[in-house]
Amino acid sequence: MKVGLFGGSFDPIHIGHLIIANFALNEFALDKVIFIPASTSPFKNDYLFTPIDRLEMVKIAIRDNDKFEVSDFEVKNGGISYTIRTVEYFKKVYRIFLIVGQDSAESLHCWKESFEILRNVEVLVYRRIIDGIVKDFKVPEVLVEYANKFHIINSPYIDVSSTLVRELLNSGKSVRYLVPDGVLEYIKRIGINVVF
Repeated sequence: MKVGLFGGSFDPIHIGHLIIANFALNEFALDKVIFIPASTSPFKNDYLFTPIDRLEMVKIAIRDNDKFEVSDFEVKNGGISYTIRTVEYFKKVYRIFLIVGQDSAESLHCWKESFEILRNVEVLVYRRIIDGIVKDFKVPEVLVEYANKFHIINSPYIDVSSTLVRELLNSGKSVRYLVPDGVLEYIKRIGINVVF
């Protein structure tokens, strides 16, 4: 079974995540996409939402798509979430397609056991917009022997990020249509002031 693993902070999940996952699913004929919220990223330590809240928001965001699932593997294990552990867990059952942003793909060689990750997965890369320009993706020189493992997801360029959503929430501005309505309701329910 071909499965997309879409890990991330999802702090919070937004429409860009869902669009990317859907395009990856269809373009690469994946059987499903599993969203895996990190407990704590090795590259990030400032979260607006708890791991449990982020997990719940992903559940809400994907509930209407039977090809999307969520795993609590990293949240349940706690501590720093290393992709290699997740890959080792899921490779026993699935052929893995790792869905990552361009910035992550370009720094993948800095990840714990990156070469072992690349021996076990295909990497599906969604390109980012930097200062209004779609940046070309280039496999890092140190990973050039794995260049055939990287594939671009031909999805629309959605200039939405969890950082933007958090900034808007923190400044009392509306995030409607940037996150699914159910996620917006959840954010409101846990006590964060939400403008509709």
